[in-house]
Amino acid sequence: MIDPAILFTALSIGFFGSTHCLFMCGGIASALSFAIPLPQNRWKVAAYPILFSLGRISSYAVAGAILAGLGGQIRIWIGDTGVVLFRSLAGLMLILMGLYVANWWGVLSHLERAAGGVWKQISPLIETLKPIDRLWKAYTIGAIWGWLPCGLVYSTLLWSSITESTTEGALTMLFFGLGTLPALFSTGVIAKHFQLFFRKNITRQFAGAFIILFGIWTLLGPMLISSHHKTHAALHAF
Repeated sequence: MIDPAILFTALSIGFFGSTHCLFMCGGIASALSFAIPLPQNRWKVAAYPILFSLGRISSYAVAGAILAGLGGQIRIWIGDTGVVLFRSLAGLMLILMGLYVANWWGVLSHLERAAGGVWKQISPLIETLKPIDRLWKAYTIGAIWGWLPCGLVYSTLLWSSITESTTEGALTMLFFGLGTLPALFSTGVIAKHFQLFFRKNITRQFAGAFIILFGIWTLLGPMLISSHHKTHAALHAF
């Protein structure tokens, strides 16, 4: 059974982490909007940004399923050590991501730059699909966009790798992607208000602190729960 708390947390990480998404992907979203030839039916023009995001989120879900499957296999091979290892890596990445989002320490920018070579190999595929005059092109471009190197996505993917199944890993990344939607619908007055909100220092710091706290919980949660159960058992022993 899929834990609703995991999905809600993934949604929250996506939403609060959108301060980073605007920096990384805001320009891409705007450029794609300008690549839509006009005139076209109004409903069709409105559908393109939705399909960009659906494609992007689909790639997140596929990556989540793959990582959860690999994580499950590694845990089978090396036992409980694998659980501890994956949880530790996920917690550490979330803490580093929180520091990055809050502008307190930008160490993950080095990881994104290191992975930029992958994006240079993939991104030319987008150019072959322009002009964006078909709905399937918008979805396909979004699916390619989903593989853009991003510390926030990497952090959440590592966290999704400790879920119980490929389905839960996919859903975790799906809900994470849904959380990023408000910031990345880059057209209209409402989007501008969202962008102003996410770019405020206080918003970035609150979002970073939230992600750091969840990273600490991911890192230390099992130890805290185990300690609580041992204390509870000891009290009942008297």
